[in-house]
Amino acid sequence: LLTEFYRFLNMAFKKLPKYQGGTLQEEIERTGFHREVLDSRAVVMGEFRPIRQICMGIRIPKGSAHDSPKKQGLHHLTEHMLFKPQTRGDMTILTERIEDFGGVVSAATTPTYTEGLIQVPLDRYKRGLQYLTLLMGRIPKVSRADFEHERDVIKIEIGKYHDNPESFIIDLLHEESFELPFGNSIVGDIDSVSRITRRDVHNIWEASYLPSTFIVSSIGGIPPEQIARDLEKILRKQTKTHPITDIPVIVPKRKFSHRNIPRRGLMDAHLGFSFIGTPVEHEDAFAWDVIDAFLCEGFSSCLYRSIRETSGLIYHLQSAPYQVQRMGVYELSLQTDPNKIHLVEKLIKRGFEAAKNMSQSEFRKAKQKALGRYDSRERTLDERREEFAEEEQQRGNAELLYNNRRNIAKVRLEQVRRVIQVPNFSTGERNFSSVYILPA
Repeated sequence: LLTEFYRFLNMAFKKLPKYQGGTLQEEIERTGFHREVLDSRAVVMGEFRPIRQICMGIRIPKGSAHDSPKKQGLHHLTEHMLFKPQTRGDMTILTERIEDFGGVVSAATTPTYTEGLIQVPLDRYKRGLQYLTLLMGRIPKVSRADFEHERDVIKIEIGKYHDNPESFIIDLLHEESFELPFGNSIVGDIDSVSRITRRDVHNIWEASYLPSTFIVSSIGGIPPEQIARDLEKILRKQTKTHPITDIPVIVPKRKFSHRNIPRRGLMDAHLGFSFIGTPVEHEDAFAWDVIDAFLCEGFSSCLYRSIRETSGLIYHLQSAPYQVQRMGVYELSLQTDPNKIHLVEKLIKRGFEAAKNMSQSEFRKAKQKALGRYDSRERTLDERREEFAEEEQQRGNAELLYNNRRNIAKVRLEQVRRVIQVPNFSTGERNFSSVYILPA
């Protein structure tokens, strides 16, 4: 059995690319990356990997930040309507044919983009691409009954967000950290969703779902060059090419704030923290990857050890450094005993102080952990595909993703000490935004 197990591991991983270093061009050649701008101005990029699946996504650069204040949730509702039949049964039949063979179809809305996703076996690639282009490239035509039905589904989803503080707290952190429209709720609320009409959905699709703005990302057993050729044939028939120009600029709030939200039926307190980081172009930007590895990455991380293993105050800890429109953000969330919040705050502050004063050996260990985490993401299909799309949207060239590992490797201890902000929990003097959802 052990022999068979090791043989399986060897077959599964022997063809996966290993990081060898080198120039940006060498990295691109090593991974089979290809990027191409089609005649329609859609951008296609991705990596070829010798596996039996293909993961693809089409993204448009519009999301909940484009919703009007009175109709928050419009882009999210439009995303839901994409799955409705164009003609009797055609999308439904395509979905069934894909799922019957183990494929997966989904979509997502964020403040800055809406995306359709598909993952299928290689022998279903053509059908998957057909489905994805239908999903994102053809206007949804739905009856009034179907529209009302889906709007009711959205209202249930809103209830799910409110009933699940772990999800809801991220929206609330955005509200506290950024000026409108980036503080908009992705799903909206009951009143705003009730105001949305079928005409609103039609107008959003006409103005936003443009082949000229498509960011098409892929990773798997179909070369991206072939996907580009096949997609060019499909998009050649499309006529909408005018550019999207009304993209709002993200602006962090000038004053950091804190918000307590009482909620009935909760046993634990849910705490969320948001720090404005470093712009992605700045030489210090990737220091936050090392900081996060030191503070929160795994059982051996500083905060996990002190708050969970030593004090028993949390079950798990979530954190993420990321960029929005080239602006760095670092978010941290957890749940704990509402009577121990002050102790948790003290341990978080102590953890950030330890990060600011980490030794050279601690720094080397944290950086190695950050590099290892990056390499692990490289082997995860959808995470890697999403990173390509994000790099293309945020920085205009997905190839720059291959610089990120070297950028992490170049981080120096003095950069970590320069950028990290030790949180000040004093009332009215916080240097970060925070939200606490508390038992009522």
